[in-house]
Amino acid sequence: MKIAVVNFPSSLSATGFGEKEYHYKTYIETLNENNLVVVETATGYTVARFKRYVENTQVKDMKYIVQLIRLKRHKQLKEQCEIDALLD
Repeated sequence: MKIAVVNFPSSLSATGFGEKEYHYKTYIETLNENNLVVVETATGYTVARFKRYVENTQVKDMKYIVQLIRLKRHKQLKEQCEIDALLD
């Protein structure tokens, strides 16, 4: 298991993401900077941006990264569904 640093979307930031960093546990060992991920929160699940892995943290009771969002694959599948719909 690794510890990941993420930040959350923010409409107040020029980059679209806030500067505050949060720590999450993850079993995903192949995350790259700026990958979008689904994370657990106190109120459910939300999207966050992966920044980096860290070795140590003083944070207790960390929640988990649930899934990597594969936007490229999603777009491919969406396009294929649209093509299939035209052929039907």
